[in-house]
Amino acid sequence: HEVILATLHDQGNWIGELHGKKKDGTSYSIWAHISSVYNKKKTLTHYCAILSEVNDPKKTEMVLQKVKLRLEQAQHISHLGAWEWNRAEPDIYCSSELFHILGTAADQILPSLSACQDFIHPEDRGKFSHIVATLEAGHASDSILRLQLADGTERIVHEQTEVHCNAQGQILQLIGTVHDITEHAKLEESFMQAQKMEAVGALVGGIAHEFKQFGYIS
Repeated sequence: HEVILATLHDQGNWIGELHGKKKDGTSYSIWAHISSVYNKKKTLTHYCAILSEVNDPKKTEMVLQKVKLRLEQAQHISHLGAWEWNRAEPDIYCSSELFHILGTAADQILPSLSACQDFIHPEDRGKFSHIVATLEAGHASDSILRLQLADGTERIVHEQTEVHCNAQGQILQLIGTVHDITEHAKLEESFMQAQKMEAVGALVGGIAHEFKQFGYIS
């Protein structure tokens, strides 16, 4: 419940499945979409929820599998990996696209912040340590990092991580994304280089014009 409240506070919405027991002892599942409602002064007044009982577990599982597949396809196309850590769960969740960005597979690495350091470019590891310290202090991060994969390939990524804490300041959840911007960075670098060459050409042309006016160049 603390994670749900933290998500509502930070994002304004929470979608997920809730479980409970009826008075007769039978279990039930509810699919919930909860939203925070604010007044004109941006003060939280109440929550609004849409609830639907899950009567067919198999049908629900099929829907969830389709949603997962579409999400994985979208992440692959956009080169956007995702990861999540919850205090209540021992393992860190990593999307398949994140493993692809890191040049590894789910069965080849035990996901952890310390394990990720092995993929960071040596010159950026100090920066990565600062990011970890920022997260441990309960603050979000937003940084550009260079990766160095096992085969020597270098990639540039944009990482963003949100931190959800309880009222006591304890970290309950970390949710992050890793966007492979290598191609974009290369295009940007090429564009900047072209602009520099254009500026140099204009400067040389201007100097030549001045020399010509003074008769140094016929």
